[in-house]
Amino acid sequence: MSRKDAVPRDGERNRGHVRCGCHARLSVVKQQTGEGWVISTFVEEHNHPLATPSRVHLLRSHRGVSKTKKALVQQFSEANIPTCQQVRLLEIDAGGPSSIGCVEKDIRNYQRDVRQEMLGHDAETLIEHFTFEKEKNPNFVFDYETDDENKFVRCFWADCESRRSYAYFGDVVVFDTTYNTNKYSMVFGPFVGVNHHGQTVIFGCGLLSDETTESFVWLFTKFIEAMPNHTAPGVIITDQDAAIARAISIVLPSTLHRFCMWHILNKFSEKMNVVLYNDQYHRLVNIIKKSESPAEFEQQWIEVMETTELGNNEWLSSLFEIRSRWVPAYVKHVFAAGMSSSQRSESGHSFLKKYVDRKNSLTDFIARFNRALVHQRHEELAANHIDLTQTPKVTTALMMENQMVQIYTKKILLLFQNELVQSNFYICSKRSSFDEAKVHSMLSHAASDLVDEGSLTDARSSFLLSEFQSLRIRVKDIDTGGEVDMSRNRKKSVEETRVVCDPNPVRAKGCGKRLKSGKEKALSQSNRQCRACGTSGHDRRTCPALQNSLDNTNQPQYSQDPSDQQYQAPDPQYAYHAPDSQYAYHAPDSQYSYHAPDPQYAYHATDPQYAYHAPDPQYSITGSNNASYSLDPREYDARYNTRH
Repeated sequence: MSRKDAVPRDGERNRGHVRCGCHARLSVVKQQTGEGWVISTFVEEHNHPLATPSRVHLLRSHRGVSKTKKALVQQFSEANIPTCQQVRLLEIDAGGPSSIGCVEKDIRNYQRDVRQEMLGHDAETLIEHFTFEKEKNPNFVFDYETDDENKFVRCFWADCESRRSYAYFGDVVVFDTTYNTNKYSMVFGPFVGVNHHGQTVIFGCGLLSDETTESFVWLFTKFIEAMPNHTAPGVIITDQDAAIARAISIVLPSTLHRFCMWHILNKFSEKMNVVLYNDQYHRLVNIIKKSESPAEFEQQWIEVMETTELGNNEWLSSLFEIRSRWVPAYVKHVFAAGMSSSQRSESGHSFLKKYVDRKNSLTDFIARFNRALVHQRHEELAANHIDLTQTPKVTTALMMENQMVQIYTKKILLLFQNELVQSNFYICSKRSSFDEAKVHSMLSHAASDLVDEGSLTDARSSFLLSEFQSLRIRVKDIDTGGEVDMSRNRKKSVEETRVVCDPNPVRAKGCGKRLKSGKEKALSQSNRQCRACGTSGHDRRTCPALQNSLDNTNQPQYSQDPSDQQYQAPDPQYAYHAPDSQYAYHAPDSQYSYHAPDPQYAYHATDPQYAYHAPDPQYSITGSNNASYSLDPREYDARYNTRH
């Protein structure tokens, strides 16, 4: 038995034989003299069935990935389109699967061959790419290292746009690592920040083969060396990785190192008892986020630890020891661009995963990363375009706001306007100790805003002057013991200006429940008592006690023998004895009777001349067996078929 006939081993494909020893062929040779060709051999007979026209495109001899399709497949791959969807796009373009010229397997084999070509040359190709980028722009910075076996172990790169962004927005840096971005499982670590539009910007990136302190020290050193003037950031936010913390203390000793509060809060469910977590988690979160000072945080935290069993939790005790690195109350004096966690880096990782996957080579990863970076920077370009072509709306007439419109971007201006509007919502309340200086400052601020708004037009100025005189008289009345009825004036003003009344409630399809009538609302809102039983919540018509008494009164009218008595239901000509078979049902015409389910009772159906005795066959459906049936059910005894 040949090797092809043997049972396939593990990992081998179970393919069938395609060679059948067919000798059909056509041989063409070139003439020795001249430029013509002649047929030398032609064997027409085949020893196998021929492929039909609908299956010709499946033959290996008729399949192939053309150069055009290879270029399209490469572009689709760079756009992170899966192979199965690439084939669907080619089918749409060609008009169907049979018109592509290849099958999905051929495309996957081509992609495999491309990956095989990069084996052993991936790192060299990446270094060549970085070298070419530096030749195009001298401001491009990169560096790499190899191990004792000359294996590529780590690298760092930053282009001119990233370095320029760091010069403007490098006060706060977020660093976090992510995985599954390349087929070598090298760790990807970007340095990110936030720009003046509130968008994420990348300052530099690194690839590491491990997460040791040595690797992070090398990466942070190269990052500082690449940035303008070798300036270290004021704040760096990371997770609680010990190797990163040691590296930062070595390379960035003057930088405030903050731990990601989001990562810490997510660990509460793992480190705490389930019952205590459900009872105390939200309380601890409020203490962490809403404490205004370190003393307030420490007091409330210790109180929770002492009053609950959380004081024995070692993990919470360790968090309290490093509270100055993650609790907001300890770092409010340091500018952090509104960031307290590494979620901005996490969102950047999520954005990057749309472009890369774990099967990418280093060269493919860099190409896709650059494309993602172009998209990210285009968002900043679009925000800049909006700021240049659109004028933001102002919410007040303050000169300060008009000045900020010329300085701030749209994103930052909205934050400023929100703070500005909220600052005008202060309320003066009477206190035991009158703070004259503070009240005078608040009144001066309010009066200044009012004067700024009123001085814009002559009509506003005249109105303010008249109102000031009226206010001065009212203030003097307060000093002399008089009372100012502001509610009366306000009500009069509302009545004078109101021209449209409030709508009446309507019932719509989406109301969710039936609207109550006026009587139902009165019953539900009042304490009216029922005249029958003396309780509230219903009236005499719907009184359950009265209904039960009526039922008990009518109970004796039920008969044990249907031939003796009957119960006269609301209409005396009808009787209903149910659900026991010993009771009769006369409905809806008094001439018909229904005795069920016992066959000894009769049913005089629609036609009174017929009776239905079921299921006993001794009774007739058509009125046979000389049975005499009465039109009056009271005179009919189904047991004996006789008249009384």
